[in-house]
Amino acid sequence: MRLKDKVAVITGASQGYGMQIAKGFAREGADIAICARSIDKLEAIGQAIREETRQKVLPVKVDITSQADVGQCFQTIADQFGRIDILVNNAGVFPPASILTLTEADLDMVFNLNLKGTFFCTQAAAKQMVKQNSGNIVTIGSTQSRLSWTQNWNNPAIPMEALVMSPYSASKGGLLAATRDWAVELGQYNIRANCIAMGVFPSEELRAAFPEVVMEYIREQTALKKLGDPADVVPMVLFLASDESEYMTGQTISYDGGWAMP
Repeated sequence: MRLKDKVAVITGASQGYGMQIAKGFAREGADIAICARSIDKLEAIGQAIREETRQKVLPVKVDITSQADVGQCFQTIADQFGRIDILVNNAGVFPPASILTLTEADLDMVFNLNLKGTFFCTQAAAKQMVKQNSGNIVTIGSTQSRLSWTQNWNNPAIPMEALVMSPYSASKGGLLAATRDWAVELGQYNIRANCIAMGVFPSEELRAAFPEVVMEYIREQTALKKLGDPADVVPMVLFLASDESEYMTGQTISYDGGWAMP
C-alpha cells in the first residue's frame, strides 16, 4: 500500500475531487482527516470510508479563510494522529466574474478561499511537518493558471462574459508561484511541495455551474479529445503524495488531457 502508516489531511473533502482523493488515500493505507465547512457531509463520507477501508477517518469542520480556525483544525488533527505527513490543498471556488463588472466582494470571495485559505492551511501543516522533519504538500491548481479556457470561445448563445474567470485564474496562478517558494523554504526540513494544474474533470458541481455545451467545447480543446472523471484525479495526487515522487519538489504538473502545453 503506497500510503501505509501515513496521515493525510484533505481540504474541500465534502464533494468532488476532495472526496475522491480521500477515498483513494484510505484505500492506499492512509489515515485521513477530511476538512470542509459542511460537517454533515463529512461525517457521512467518513463513515463510508471507514466501513470500506477500516482506516481511521477524522472529519473536521473548518473555515479555511480564518487563520485562527485553520490553526485550531490542524492542532486537533495533530493531537488526534500525532503527526501530519501529507496535506492536499483542494478547497476552492470557481465563479465566473467579468473584469467589467466584478466587485470587491467577488474578489474577496475567490482570493480569500483559493489563495489566502490555502496559505493558512499550508502554514499550519508546515509547522507540524517541521517538527517531524518530513512532510509533503500537494496543491490542486488549474490549467486556468496557464491559459484562458475561453480564448477560442465563439458561441453567440452564451456570452464570453458569462464564462470568464480572471479572479479564479489569478488565484490559481498565485498558488503555482507560491509552490516554488514553499519548496525552497521548506526543503531544508525534508518537506516537499508540488502543484497540479488540473484540466476539467467534470464533477456534479461543475456540471451544475456550466452548460454542457461548455464541457463539450473544452473536450474539443484537449489533445485527447476527452474530459476526465473526478476519480481520474486520484492517481496523480497519489503519485505526488507518495514516496514514488520523493525527488520531486517545486513543480507544477499539467494534468489536462493535453489542453495547455507549455
